[in-house]
Amino acid sequence: MKKLTFLVIFIVITTVIISFAVVGCKGETVSSETITEESTTVEETTAEQSETTPTTVEKTPEEYSATITMWCWDAATPSALIPYFNQTYPNIKIDVVAIPYAELLQKFKTAIASGTELPDIMWLEMGFRGEAIALDVWENLEAAPYNFDRTTVFDYLYPFITNARDEVVGIDWSSTICGLAYNRHMAQEYFGTEDPSEMESLIPDWDTFIQKGIEIKEKSGTFMLSTDEDVLAFTIGQNQNEYVTNGTLNFNAAIAPTLQMVIKMRDSGIMDVNDMWSPGYFASYTDDKHMFFNFPTWMLQHFITQDTERTDTWRLMKAPGGGYAYGGTCWSIPQAADNKLEAYKFIEWYMLSSEGSRLNKDISGNLCTVKTMYQEPDFAEIKYPQLFGDQNLSEKWFTDIAPTTKVKGVSEYDNVILTELRAVLSQIKVDKSIDFNKACDMLKEAYSAKLPDLTIN
Repeated sequence: MKKLTFLVIFIVITTVIISFAVVGCKGETVSSETITEESTTVEETTAEQSETTPTTVEKTPEEYSATITMWCWDAATPSALIPYFNQTYPNIKIDVVAIPYAELLQKFKTAIASGTELPDIMWLEMGFRGEAIALDVWENLEAAPYNFDRTTVFDYLYPFITNARDEVVGIDWSSTICGLAYNRHMAQEYFGTEDPSEMESLIPDWDTFIQKGIEIKEKSGTFMLSTDEDVLAFTIGQNQNEYVTNGTLNFNAAIAPTLQMVIKMRDSGIMDVNDMWSPGYFASYTDDKHMFFNFPTWMLQHFITQDTERTDTWRLMKAPGGGYAYGGTCWSIPQAADNKLEAYKFIEWYMLSSEGSRLNKDISGNLCTVKTMYQEPDFAEIKYPQLFGDQNLSEKWFTDIAPTTKVKGVSEYDNVILTELRAVLSQIKVDKSIDFNKACDMLKEAYSAKLPDLTIN
C-alpha cells in the first residue's frame, strides 16, 4: 500500500514539473504545434527576405572591373586624375568622350530615343541640368548600392541635384559659391580702402554699387563691370522666385528684374559691352579699366591663366545682397547604363574622397563640395599670393559667403528661359533705344514661341 501511495505521489509531482517546463516566459503555454508553426513562419520569412534583399559582400577595389564611358565637354581635366584613380581601382578603365557643350544633351536624348548605348556617366551642366533631370532616367544615388549621404555636401546644392521625388540624381563636381573679385588698387583709389569687409560695408546694395560706379566712371572712365553676363549671374542667382509654377512663367518676379538691372547699368554707363569668354572679356582682367568681376570658385583658374604678369592685384568680397551660386556641373548615372556601380566608384573617388578632393584642388583647381574637407586646415587654406596676396579665399567663400547663399531649384524650362534671356540682353546692352517695356515685349514674344504650353504672367 505504501508503495502504491509513493507511486501516485511521484506521478503527480512529475506531471506538475512537466507542466511548468512548457510554460513560456510570459506565463503562456506553448504547444508543440505552435512551436512548429512559428518555426515554419520564421523559415518562410527568412527565405522571403533572402529573395528580396540579397546579401551584398563589398568587393575590394582590385575586384571591380569594367570599362566605363563618360560623356562630357572637357576631356582634359578629368583625364589628368584618372592615373591616380587607377592606383586604387586598377581594373576600372575610363573612356572619356568629349562632346561639344551645345550638342551634349541632344546627343543623349537621341540615344535614348533610338535605344542606342548610353554612357555610364553623363555630365549635366547647370544651363541644361533641369531639362536633363526632368527626363527621369537617372539612378537614385541615395539608394543601394550607392548609398550616398546628401549631408556630405553643402546644403545649398540640394535643389540642384534632386529630381521631383527629392531623390539625389547627381553629384556636383565643384563648389559654385560666388562673390565679387575686385582690383584692390582701384578700390584703394576710389573707395579709400582695399579691405573686403570694409568694401562690403561701403557697398551694401546694388543701388549703391550703381551710384558709386557713376561717380567713378565720370572721374576716370573706369567700368564697374565688363559684361552683362555678370549682371545676369547675380540678378538670377539672388532671386529666389521660381521660373515656372503650376504652368505659369513667373516673368515679372523671376525674369523682369534682370532686364531692369541690365538696362539701369547700361544707361548709367558703368557696364561694358564685352561678351562673356570673348578676347575682350579676358583682356579686361588686366587693362585696369574694369574693377569688379563675378567670381565663383571655378573662375579662379581663368584668372590664373589670364593675369600672369602682375602680383597681388585682387581681393574677394561678398556681393551686395549676399551669396549666390553660379554655374556648375554634376555627374549622373543613367538607369540604363551598363556599368553603374563601377561608374559610381569613379564619381565617389573623384568628388567625395579625400584623395580625389585634394587632387582636384592641386591639379585642376576645382574645389570639392564635401563639407568636412574644409575642416582640415591644410585643405581649407586657399591662397594664391600671385593674385590675391595673403587673403584666404576659402574663408571668404565658405565661411562668409556660403551661409548667405540660397538658390532656387532647376526646372525643365531653364535652358530655353536663359537662352532667350541672353539673346535679348545681347541686344539691350548695345542698343539704348530698347527700354524696359520694349525689352519685356521682346522676351515675352520669344517665350510665347518657344514655350507655348506656359502662361506668361
